[in-house]
Amino acid sequence: MPIFLKNLTTFFCLLSPNTLKHKFLKTNGDKMKNKILATLGLFIFFLLTALVPACTDDQPSPAADPGASSGEPAAMVSEITPKSPAGTDPVPAIPAIVTTTGWPAAFIPEPEYNFGTVVDGTKIIHEFIIENQGESPLLISNVTTGCSCAVPEYHRTIFPGDKGKITITIDTNGYGGMEFSKDIRVSTNEPNNSMLHLLIYGKISLFADIAPKSLILKGVTGENVQTTAIIKRHKEYPFDIIGFELDDKLKEVVSIDIAREDETFILTAKNIMKTPGQYLGKLTIKTDNSIKPEINIFIRGTIKGIAKY
Repeated sequence: MPIFLKNLTTFFCLLSPNTLKHKFLKTNGDKMKNKILATLGLFIFFLLTALVPACTDDQPSPAADPGASSGEPAAMVSEITPKSPAGTDPVPAIPAIVTTTGWPAAFIPEPEYNFGTVVDGTKIIHEFIIENQGESPLLISNVTTGCSCAVPEYHRTIFPGDKGKITITIDTNGYGGMEFSKDIRVSTNEPNNSMLHLLIYGKISLFADIAPKSLILKGVTGENVQTTAIIKRHKEYPFDIIGFELDDKLKEVVSIDIAREDETFILTAKNIMKTPGQYLGKLTIKTDNSIKPEINIFIRGTIKGIAKY
């Protein structure tokens, strides 16, 4: 019999009419009071003894915690357990998607690049590494170089913990003899650092001195319209001219002659177009130096008709 029922049975036996009558007859008033108090005390004790375990048994037992036996706090992991159809194996628990409210944080380990000294016409390609050390995706909305000579390519989205690249391609044609420097601006969605700056710089040396750098033919039909350019070699980059080529826009309207005098080449361009008109094209001079196998010179022509009075 459960302890609760045993305790109640004992209590009601003590309070039965026969028992109470017997007690009243056999004892005086003081003893009877003591018995009643003692009986009430036993009743409260028995009642608490029965109710406390009953309340405890109704509480759900905590799930076994793998970390409890090792003394480590249990990891708080939120999981979604999908229901599987009857008769099939249970579907594995899927970790819940955790949403973050943190911001992205852009970090560029090496924001500057010195390409050293190159000869004009060299194509420079450099990759800047950009990291997202924040807690939400880093978005690159724009990269500006301020010059058509520098063309950017870049990853537009970089997730937390990932790396991206900003690739800059530079055409150094026309920058010979100059110190080259470009400030590249990177626009991002980082609230406290929305504009990043990259720097790419170096020295571009001349492969050869060309004066003028482009040729202009201007005159009247029927006249001898021609112009010359001087190409002077540098000791650092010796070369010989082994040929040339006119693009399709110039083949029928311009003739080319190249003569050499010591370290200098004399280039002569002559108009052969017999009707009024304009043209613009490129002359490609081929050299035997692998550093700069081609030299490009632009030629523009404006030929007018003979005035009639």
